[in-house]
Amino acid sequence: MKWIAKNKRIALLAVAVSITLMSFVEFASAASSEDLFRGKCLGCHLNGKKLTGITNRLIIINKIRSGGADMPKFLANTISDDDANRLADFIISTFRVGQMNGFCRPFCLN
Repeated sequence: MKWIAKNKRIALLAVAVSITLMSFVEFASAASSEDLFRGKCLGCHLNGKKLTGITNRLIIINKIRSGGADMPKFLANTISDDDANRLADFIISTFRVGQMNGFCRPFCLN
């Protein structure tokens, strides 16, 4: 406590820097979800093909990990668990039924 009392400016600066960095990390994570989608999914899922209306994160993550008939597996060494979770959230929020057409422009070929 004595150190903080003597060095109020340094303590306030440290708090301000911490808050700024936390905000930046949140923003960077949101941006990287779209980049991840573009890099790993967009080639096969143009126009939200087979993604529209899926609202269960676990189903999406399971599909990412296990693949399917036409979809490769993406194991943790290819897409980390954090990235898989962010990707699932991105898919759910981007390709909602009734909202896809308004938001999918970067992902649609119209």
